[in-house]
This record gives sequence, structure tokens and C-alpha cells, in this order.
Amino acid sequence: GLGNQMFSEVQVFTEKRYNPFTYNGLEYKFFSYTAKGGIMRLEQNAEIVVTDLERTVVDCIDRIDLAGGIEELVTALNGITHLDEQVLLTYLKEYNKKFVYKKAGFLLSLLKKDLLSQNFFDICKQNCSIKLEDISENKKMPRSWYSYDRKVSKIVKIIFTRKVVSV
Repeated sequence: GLGNQMFSEVQVFTEKRYNPFTYNGLEYKFFSYTAKGGIMRLEQNAEIVVTDLERTVVDCIDRIDLAGGIEELVTALNGITHLDEQVLLTYLKEYNKKFVYKKAGFLLSLLKKDLLSQNFFDICKQNCSIKLEDISENKKMPRSWYSYDRKVSKIVKIIFTRKVVSV
């Protein structure tokens, strides 16, 4: 996985509804999903179902809260050395959420611009929502991406100033 912290919670994305439970000190929580692509079955001691890298990236950008928060997501994205932009665009299209296009374009333009073409960012911009209240108060952020939330903008500004600018 992309995470670098230990958590006591296991998040399971499934088509069926289950009640959360605790087993061996781990809390299992279940979430539904709509996107179907990027799911792989691996044989270990038992069959394990996981998502590929690009699907995991889109899932984490969609639900930053379930990815460990913005700082954990930034750390994880910084560790990625290759992304298939066509696969990313396929999953973004499958999600069909303007907000996810905006977050993906914004975050990846700051952290992974060297891995993706300008065409990727143009497609994200064409498909993202643009609302007046989304405009960032932070003049250092690219005006073309507008902040997706004022509260998140302030958190992102602090983290990116600390993490990205110092890199």
C-alpha cells in the first residue's frame, strides 16, 4: 500500500453492506463503492482483492479522510515514481465527480507534474467544477486550480509549504 503509518482500522470497500466489527484489535469498517475498474485478485494464502496503483490514488484523492488525511496523502503521493495517466483518466471518468477531477488535478499538479502530461491536467480542468467560492485566498497556489474548500485550502497551504516547498 501507499500508507506509511500504522492504523487500528481496516477499511473494506464492498458492494454489500456489513456492520462494523472488531477482531484481534483491528476495527473493520465497510464502505460502498461505485467504480468497478482497477480491482485485482491476488493469490496469497487466500485470495485477496486489492486495487491497482492508479485506482488507489483516485480512491485516496476522493476520500482524503479515509486515506489518513491530507498529510498522509501528500507523503504517499511523494513516494510514487510512475503513474499511467490514461488509467487515471479512466478511473476519474468512472467516478464522474467534478470535485474529484479538481482535487486530482490540483494535488497531482503540485506533486506529480513531472509524471503526467499537460493533456492530463487540461482534461481535469475541463471536467472540474469552478465555483466563485472555490477561489483560493492563497496567492501561492495556482489560480487555474482554485482551492476546492477554504478550510482544506488552509490545511493544504500549511502542509505544502512545509512538505513540497522544502523538498
